Amino acid sequence: MALQTPGQAISWKFGPGFSYLAGKNLQLGNFPFTLKVTDAANTVVTQSFIWYIGALDILSTNLPIAGSPLVTGSAYTQPLLAIGGGGVYTWTNTGPMPPGLTLSGSGVVGGTPASTGFFSVPIHVADGDGNGDVHRGQLHGRRTARDQHAAAEPGRFPPGKRRR
Repeated sequence: MALQTPGQAISWKFGPGFSYLAGKNLQLGNFPFTLKVTDAANTVVTQSFIWYIGALDILSTNLPIAGSPLVTGSAYTQPLLAIGGGGVYTWTNTGPMPPGLTLSGSGVVGGTPASTGFFSVPIHVADGDGNGDVHRGQLHGRRTARDQHAAAEPGRFPPGKRRR
């Protein structure tokens, strides 16, 4: 299977597991497309999408990431990642951060979390060319690193713990 835009092929990987499209954006804007999938039994499903291509995008908005547990009472540092745009990035949170954590102007979430729970924080990044992007950062603080690992495995909870 291959996807093609006028004059350019786009790389692809479709199959069981993680699927993605990759390529270089040549133009900014909204691009509608329809994806058609046919399975081995010839069942066909189509879905329309609009792909937004912006000059700047935030890639890391769900914390913690693998290998970097967000545990109450333990020091935490995690740089956020943006791609595109030009010049130096400036980061701000436009809502309150979880107690004990801050977001630096250089895009590093740091501090010592003071409470557990799910927190949703609007995070804005701007580049030196005046482009900007906002994503709602999702932070999930746990009591222990063991709780953190259990959350990564759906349906598994440490002994004595249950879903609330």
